[in-house]
Amino acid sequence: MALIKCHECSTQVSDHAQTCPKCGAPVIATIKRRQKAARIALIIQLVAVLVFGIVSLIIFHHFMNKVMAPLKAVEQQQPKGAASQPMVVNYQPPPVQPPPEPAWVWQVKLGGISGTPDHRFAIINGKMFETGDVATVKITGKDVTIHCLEIGESSVSISMDGIDGTRELQMTGN
Repeated sequence: MALIKCHECSTQVSDHAQTCPKCGAPVIATIKRRQKAARIALIIQLVAVLVFGIVSLIIFHHFMNKVMAPLKAVEQQQPKGAASQPMVVNYQPPPVQPPPEPAWVWQVKLGGISGTPDHRFAIINGKMFETGDVATVKITGKDVTIHCLEIGESSVSISMDGIDGTRELQMTGN
C-alpha cells in the first residue's frame, strides 16, 4: 500500500481508497491519471530514442557513402566479369625544387680581365684571381668563398661555397 496525493486537495491518501477522506474526490481517477501520464512519458522517451537512432543511421549512411565513393569509382572503372586484380598506383613524388638563390649571388661581379692568353687574371668584387685560385670576398657584410675555375677572353667561370653549380661571369660594357 502506498500513499498518494489527492489530485484535488493534495492530502495524502491510500492508493486503495475509493475517495479522499478530506474532500471526497475519487482516488481511482488520480491513479489512472498518473498511470496515463507515465505511459505518455514512456512513449515520448521511446519516440525520442527511435528518432535519435534514425538520425544516427542517416548520418552514418551519409558518412559511409562519402568515404566509400572513391572506392566505388575505382570499382566501376574495372571491366565487368574481370577477375579482381590489385590496384597498382604509379606514385611519383613531386619534383624537389631547389631552394631559391640568395640575393647576394647577383652581387658577384666581374670587374675586369687582364694578362696574356696563357696567363690571365680576373678581378672579381675587387679581388684578383688566377685560374684555380680560391679567395673570400665580402658581399653585403657576408664572407663568400669564390673558386676561380677558368678565365676566358671576356668571361670567368666560378663556383661559390653554398651555391650549387658553376656561374659564368661576363664582362659588362660600362
